[in-house]
Amino acid sequence: MTKGMINVRKLMAVCLVCLGFTGGASAWADDVTDAVDQALALYADGQTQQAITQLEFAAQLIRQQRGSGLQAYLPQPLSGWDAQAAESQSAGAAMFGGGTTATRDYSKGSSDITISIITDSPMMQSMMMLFSNPMILASQGGQLQMINGQQALVKEDGVTMVIQNTYLITIEGQASQADFVAYANAIDIDGLKNF
Repeated sequence: MTKGMINVRKLMAVCLVCLGFTGGASAWADDVTDAVDQALALYADGQTQQAITQLEFAAQLIRQQRGSGLQAYLPQPLSGWDAQAAESQSAGAAMFGGGTTATRDYSKGSSDITISIITDSPMMQSMMMLFSNPMILASQGGQLQMINGQQALVKEDGVTMVIQNTYLITIEGQASQADFVAYANAIDIDGLKNF
């Protein structure tokens, strides 16, 4: 068995496991299963490169689904604030290190805030190391606080939190520190933990 065939089998296994997380998502699941089925057919036909391409396509569809799902955990605008529609982006490891991000912009008068939830990103490793050592975290400036039961770094220009070593939340913009903290408190942390 060649190394390429082993890699294709690993990719197929990853995609099939990921399919289990898509649940009943109709259109997405159909596109994903179609791509995986096509990859299996290509693999059986010995077209390993094309099979890999199809599996990467299926994996990207799953990332997009996760990004769309993350949008639900961005808070509604607080009283007196307006918000743009939430957006999401996802990229495989080949593009900028990969990851999935959901973002929403909020505004009130001259104040504006952007909240991002990031997951599946290599950036998480460095942030987890930072949050696992409060002394290092404190050296970044700002104050350490507990927000919704989570460690948070609160600065004049925003708030950063890591949830279950899986999600990086950044809240930044031109607003008061109290506004940043209020939005941090408005995020559905419990829902996000179960996503």
